[in-house]
Amino acid sequence: VLRAESRALLLNATMQTGMAAFLGFFLAVIFGVLAGTLLASVRLLRVGVYPLANLLQMVPIIAIAPLLNIWLGYGIVGVAASAMIVSIFPVIANTVDGFRSIDPQLIELFNVYGAKPTQRWRSLELPAALPQIFTGFRIAAGLAVIGAVVGELVSGVLKAPPIGAVIAANLRTGKLDVVFAAIVCSAIVGFSLFGLVSWVGQRLM
Repeated sequence: VLRAESRALLLNATMQTGMAAFLGFFLAVIFGVLAGTLLASVRLLRVGVYPLANLLQMVPIIAIAPLLNIWLGYGIVGVAASAMIVSIFPVIANTVDGFRSIDPQLIELFNVYGAKPTQRWRSLELPAALPQIFTGFRIAAGLAVIGAVVGELVSGVLKAPPIGAVIAANLRTGKLDVVFAAIVCSAIVGFSLFGLVSWVGQRLM
């Protein structure tokens, strides 16, 4: 059974990691949908830039997380950036696929009636692509927590350490009960974010 101070430490760590993961996920949603929309709309960008987006999946986050901490600081900003980088590609990929799967005849109908690109995006393309976009959101929700914890693992032990820092510190001291409890807390953060995204998706669709 964990001691009271360990429980308090883990509670605070879970809140810290949850905020960083949510911020990173939120940024991935915003920039991922915007980038996916642009890539789906402009063929030249889709052919030339879209394959480069795969680099976000191929570069191990453990290798660039220290750089993010150096550039952005050893706080929530650097950790959120790590979470965003890990989770943004599924959002981009599913947004592109969703927009590309829209019936061309519907797009032509909007064009015939003189709809502006922003009107077509708001009234046709985005609603039609939402199922696939939210599939990307669900994948990104879990990845955001992974990215956040990895960013925290390399950030060192802070005054109010998040889950990754708690794991790193207690691995060094051999407190495996706290380590396993921290892993469970990270899973709870992931399930919570996934559940929130699924709930929002069901309401919107």
